[in-house]
Amino acid sequence: MSTMRRHDTIYAVVGSPEARDVVTAPAEKYAARRMRSEAQESRTSFFCSIAVGGCGSKLKLAAGDMRIPYFSHAPQAVCDLSDATARDGYTHLAIQEELKRWIEGTTSLRCDLEVATSDRKGRSDLVVRDAEDTHRLGLEIQLSPLTHAEMQRRSNIYLKCMNHVQWLYGHEEIQACRSQVERGGYAFRVRIDMETKECDLGYFGFHGGGSLQTAWRPLRDWIVRRNGLYSPSIKSVLEEAKAKAEIEHASKPKPPPETYQSIYTGLSEEYGSVLTAEYAAVRERVIAAIYRSARKGQLDESTAVELLVWLRDLTKHSAWWRRQLLGPGRKGPEIVIRVLEVYRSQKQ
Repeated sequence: MSTMRRHDTIYAVVGSPEARDVVTAPAEKYAARRMRSEAQESRTSFFCSIAVGGCGSKLKLAAGDMRIPYFSHAPQAVCDLSDATARDGYTHLAIQEELKRWIEGTTSLRCDLEVATSDRKGRSDLVVRDAEDTHRLGLEIQLSPLTHAEMQRRSNIYLKCMNHVQWLYGHEEIQACRSQVERGGYAFRVRIDMETKECDLGYFGFHGGGSLQTAWRPLRDWIVRRNGLYSPSIKSVLEEAKAKAEIEHASKPKPPPETYQSIYTGLSEEYGSVLTAEYAAVRERVIAAIYRSARKGQLDESTAVELLVWLRDLTKHSAWWRRQLLGPGRKGPEIVIRVLEVYRSQKQ
């Protein structure tokens, strides 16, 4: 246990330590002072949320002249929340509440939060069910790192007591999110403005030309289906993104036919003949991922040629390839994304 620094949190809940109504300290001091005055007039108190792992103690909204407003613990308070834990925890809590409010306010469905599975081995963020409780949809909000294997393990637990599970990722870098794109073509993402509590959902996937993007739409543009969330208007957003990518792709000079295939074949033969089997396998996975993405149309040929030529001339030791380009658990598009990131960073 460690004493929490008094300036560590800009979040709190209102009314009680068990409350789920998240508030954010305004960045502007006069707005923060108004919030504090209104709370005093209504005899409302701010608390460190137990739901996010906080200590449950009462907080004071500090709004001085020298520092950005923040919620302060009492000097004697002891709290384990760190900056990162508090940020993710309160964001997760706010998203849960906003999704529940939206679902119950626009449908006849029920929405329960933090529902334990029948075997007590898991706890689902949101369970959406019809009035007869004949069909259950689980919505899982994931803001912290998660592997594909762990996502599958948890999904299997949830599916023992519900019909469908849909994951909503807060960050596109989450490995499970990338893996879902590789296997299904897209993944779902979620974000929220912590001051206004406006929440958006989005499709994350390839939009043409090797570009991974998220197409966002506000909650009002989504509907709840038996097997998950769907946005009728997202189709036009995806089509616009695809058209833009195709225009950019058309403006690039085209390499000679099969150039990238010949480079790929040459590299495969070269690595197989001059490297040890282990190192050859590492590099083979990297260039094979680029080749497959180009063949599928996810990566344009000119970009594939640039990357393969760069890799051909790269003199880094194979351990660097494994650490920087391959990484633990990366597959297909994830490898291509990482290669693009490293390539562009070294070209700057």
